[in-house]
Amino acid sequence: MDYAKVLSTVSIRGRVAFGITCLEKVCEEWKVKNDVMDHFIQELWTFMKDNSDWDVRVTNLLPDDDDPTLNAKHFGYSYLPLSQQEDLTTLLDEVIHIGIWNDAGAFISELTLEPTLEVGKILTKNNIPVPDISPFLKSPVTDCGGWGKKVDPEFFKKSD
Repeated sequence: MDYAKVLSTVSIRGRVAFGITCLEKVCEEWKVKNDVMDHFIQELWTFMKDNSDWDVRVTNLLPDDDDPTLNAKHFGYSYLPLSQQEDLTTLLDEVIHIGIWNDAGAFISELTLEPTLEVGKILTKNNIPVPDISPFLKSPVTDCGGWGKKVDPEFFKKSD
């Protein structure tokens, strides 16, 4: 599948939802389950309804440094091999980038498409299947100037 072509038709909200879904899948696969990570993921999902100050809300939940070992300690995945700690730290960053790289201006697809594709590459690199893309196609790039309509997170958890 040509993910660049397919995901270019998905709104920013749909791309963020795709990124969060990938993050959830990695956390499930690698057994990263704790209150800190769960709270972070819940905060990421708030983008679907209210993306005002979302960047501030989610970045305030991160350690002050991009050092993978700090993130690993903070989010409870320091038991993973260093390569997986690095990939999960990059994944966290890329999901946030999807939501903020178009925040200051008009919709430019490439700004959010690049980190969305990076998220998929991290899963592929680690032999984790990329989620079914069909739920995210329900939020087309033609809705609300590229942002997509405000929806409940459940909207992206099922294909219609």
